[in-house]
Amino acid sequence: MRPSTEASTYIATGGNLDHSIFVEKTVSLNAPFRGKTYCMIHVGKTAGTKLTCELRYELGYKRYQCKHKFPLSPPNSALAKHRGGRVHIDQHHGNCLDDNIFLVSLRNPLERLISWYYFEHLQNEYEWLLEKLDKEACHFRFHNYKEWNGCFSTINEFSQACLPNATEGSCSNLAWDVARGSVACQFHNIYNYRYYLEIMDMYIKKKKWHDGGSYSLVVIRQEHLEEDFSKLNVLFGDKSTSSFVDSRETESIAKQKFNKRKLQREPLSKEGRYNLCRALSDEINIYISILDKAENLDISQREESMKELYNSCPKEILDLSE
Repeated sequence: MRPSTEASTYIATGGNLDHSIFVEKTVSLNAPFRGKTYCMIHVGKTAGTKLTCELRYELGYKRYQCKHKFPLSPPNSALAKHRGGRVHIDQHHGNCLDDNIFLVSLRNPLERLISWYYFEHLQNEYEWLLEKLDKEACHFRFHNYKEWNGCFSTINEFSQACLPNATEGSCSNLAWDVARGSVACQFHNIYNYRYYLEIMDMYIKKKKWHDGGSYSLVVIRQEHLEEDFSKLNVLFGDKSTSSFVDSRETESIAKQKFNKRKLQREPLSKEGRYNLCRALSDEINIYISILDKAENLDISQREESMKELYNSCPKEILDLSE
């Protein structure tokens, strides 16, 4: 999938974006989604767990142990009251065919991959999960940690080795395949934007047969969580734009434990950043396409996310237009 003409124009100009590039797709603020329900597409490492709690999905209380207790805390926002089905990794909760909207949690593709690396690192992973993994699993070939003599001790070793056309079976080949999501290395590297795009496409085709309907597309960007959440509340019928509950009230107990993780982030080298951005070209294309089609984002909000992406992966974004 290639970016839209508008996004490609942005890429070709090196980020000199003006208001004539994006086609205005933003819906009016006159509660156009009132009475409709959305299917939440919970992309991993995009603040989706926080959103699951805030949107009052029952699953969140059972699995993520949200701070507020179900059902004692009723939905406090229009957005939560309009929740429908939910998709996360290979789990489908509820019936998204009955919904009218896809609500996708988004994050800069490079930052999402970096978050995956630290979240699922052997040093930080849950003990119960390590016990279930086959010793030949990608995790143990990928990480060099304690008794596991895998390829990479740090994210910079991983990113600097992430090169295309490497010898099959080599560490560079593994790094490239893992970054692109073509080899499953636990959960969220393979459950990427390409995966969820195909899930949405499946639902679109099934819904045409189911009831002849279609889906609108809205997003909540991890980098602008409160802004997007509040605006969507208005689009779903809330009278104010300040219904987002402070993250301290919605953060899950499990996430608090990960905030105390032993492995801390290290700065990504310039070479490593370039390599990962190049590997993520397909993910970047899809991310741009979703931004371009999101009905809740106005021109300035799309510009902002594109500029953030350009600052994160400048060389790779320029190369996408070639």
